[in-house]
Amino acid sequence: MLPKIGLLAMVVLLAGIAGADTVTLTGTCPSTLINATDNVLVFNLSNSGDGIATNLVLLPTVYGAAVQNATVSLDHIFPGNSTTTRLKLYNFTMPGSYIDYFNLQYSQGSSTFYAVFPCLVYMSSRATSLVSVASINRTGDTLQATLVSLSSNPVDVNVSIVSPPEFTVSPKHVNVTVQPETPTKVYFNISNPLVSGSGFSTAVVTSYVSGGTHYSSMHTYVVSLASQATPAQSGGSTLLYFMAAIAAVILVLIALSIIRGRKPRHADNEHHAHSEAEHHHHAHAEEHRND
Repeated sequence: MLPKIGLLAMVVLLAGIAGADTVTLTGTCPSTLINATDNVLVFNLSNSGDGIATNLVLLPTVYGAAVQNATVSLDHIFPGNSTTTRLKLYNFTMPGSYIDYFNLQYSQGSSTFYAVFPCLVYMSSRATSLVSVASINRTGDTLQATLVSLSSNPVDVNVSIVSPPEFTVSPKHVNVTVQPETPTKVYFNISNPLVSGSGFSTAVVTSYVSGGTHYSSMHTYVVSLASQATPAQSGGSTLLYFMAAIAAVILVLIALSIIRGRKPRHADNEHHAHSEAEHHHHAHAEEHRND
């Protein structure tokens, strides 16, 4: 009975390891006009995975105005749930469009993860940028962004990358002049030796000023990196593999002990029948001698 109980316990343990939950977070900002009267920046964060995100710390970066809440903390987001953060803005500067973003740190179990969510925000003016990112190509750690302009005049543009804080981006930004109807290519080196191979949402951002108005645009994409895990992720994965290996060994030992503990019944029956036959033979021989 004990071997069977041990076997059942190990199967449940392996099932728990194989069926680990996942957290899938999505962050969005409603495309509303924000000004001194309607001065609230709204950020929605939802969890479409089947795991619970806990210990969330949200750090907003806002351009074109100042923000009162520098850091927002959330206890958890359950699967299928969402939460809304409202940030009050003040000291509005130049009107126009901006790319604000929210860096997020959260936990799943004992592991810590990071993400970034960029948003197109209109401050006192719905200014639409004439410069946009037409395409993005990545070879190794080199990222190439192609810019195009709908303006009839050259536009001096600042180009940067919004990425999770663990990423290494070089250079931090690039200043280029985009000519009318002429694609312009800019290059960045982007890497992160601390993050295991998975996808991370990032964005290439363009910005420029014209006529006292700020203009921004962005092109979001996913960077997949195949490198080492962070200490928290590596520790969690190593522990799971170690537990799985131990469980597999125990299963083999239990199976062997069950097999060895079973005696072949037909062999016992043959031995018993053979012994009875010998007994009857000796008894018959003894009776024959007595006669």
